[in-house]
Amino acid sequence: LSRPNYFNLVPWQRINTLDGTVSQGEPNLLHTKVWNYDAFLSFYNKLGLLTIGGFYKELDDIDYIRVSRITTPGLTNGYILTKPENAREPSTVYGGEVELQTNLRFLPKPLNGILFSVNYSYIISETFYPFLEQRVNPNPPFNAIFTDTVRTGRIPGQANHIFNLSVGYERGGFSGRVSMIYQGESLDFVGTRSELDGFINGFTRWDLTMKQNLKKGLSGIFNVNNLSNTPERAFLGSRRFITREEYFGWTGDLGIHYGF
Repeated sequence: LSRPNYFNLVPWQRINTLDGTVSQGEPNLLHTKVWNYDAFLSFYNKLGLLTIGGFYKELDDIDYIRVSRITTPGLTNGYILTKPENAREPSTVYGGEVELQTNLRFLPKPLNGILFSVNYSYIISETFYPFLEQRVNPNPPFNAIFTDTVRTGRIPGQANHIFNLSVGYERGGFSGRVSMIYQGESLDFVGTRSELDGFINGFTRWDLTMKQNLKKGLSGIFNVNNLSNTPERAFLGSRRFITREEYFGWTGDLGIHYGF
């Protein structure tokens, strides 16, 4: 189960008579129900582990912000209503995943301490966005015609590609990892048409973690997150139209760990 955003459930309403718009919450929103189906095979021996598999998810009652029209006497085009609403059609997510974890213990010292792991997921998602289509009547009086309809697209927040890579070394009480994560672009919000959809740009980030045993139960740790100072970028419709770019820098941890 996935519950709606709390603010979308609040029974509030805002009316702007100058712009002819109404915005409101929807306390009767349903929670999203998800069915998951997964099938995986794993092969392993003294050298490591290989896993391959696929998955399929079906989501019912996803909620979106819908823009529709309210016909009001005395107002030519009525009011434009913006409110959350459950999707009428089920949404789907499916794809495949492969993962490899291995060590190089068969190599001579000191190379036998090298560790390696890689994971890749390819994900396809589809859902239906409700929206209000507006066009001009080609015949007199050439007034605006509004039609409630839907269009298909990716599920917001779901990237198509996710890739993880880690190279490590363990020997003599020392353990270290350099890891990389790549996440493809994902839909941030749905616009009134596809050209106005907002996206979070794909990114690649590097992290480092190290640990050294000092004596029984005591060890020193050192971690660095976002070594590459990867920014978060957002764009509208096309990567050429960047709407946000934020740099967060890197963070580090240096400390002592004691296990009882």
